[in-house]
Amino acid sequence: MRPEKIADDPPEIASPEHGGTFVLRVMPDDNSCLFRAVGAAVMGDMDTMVELRSIIAGAIQSNPTEYTAAILGKKPDEYCQWIQNEASWGGAIELKILSEYFNIEICSIDVQTLHMFQFNEGASTRCIVVYSGIHYDVLALCPSDPPHTHANLFAPNDTKIFDAADPVVLEKAKEMCRVL
Repeated sequence: MRPEKIADDPPEIASPEHGGTFVLRVMPDDNSCLFRAVGAAVMGDMDTMVELRSIIAGAIQSNPTEYTAAILGKKPDEYCQWIQNEASWGGAIELKILSEYFNIEICSIDVQTLHMFQFNEGASTRCIVVYSGIHYDVLALCPSDPPHTHANLFAPNDTKIFDAADPVVLEKAKEMCRVL
């Protein structure tokens, strides 16, 4: 039996259509939250920050006409060194590169504005990261029993990759962000 919900617990959004409950899997506050969120979704491991940062540096170095100093805000070599530092935060540039590298649509929903940014739109699958203004977490679907209002907080079998053609997932993600 699960204990009663605590006020500070992340919200849970019932999804009987999927036989589960949407939850926010909260990432550590360590400047690598974007990398942890994407890693948890696409690689099944939130401890892949070094590898993901390296992928970004490689993409920037291999495409100097797209990733110029004007786009990056600093010289590409400097940016590559900077992004590989564990204290550096990621954002739209990193989400774009990772979405293309993994051929997945990454939807980033801003909790404050409910605006959704879609990277690599048109891919067949998607993951959803939730942005609070300073932090990224990942949306997960946790199997649960009807009425699907209580997710297992530590479920090893979460789903974090969704069919991009499923509109219910985005509806539930936006509902989650409204609650947040």
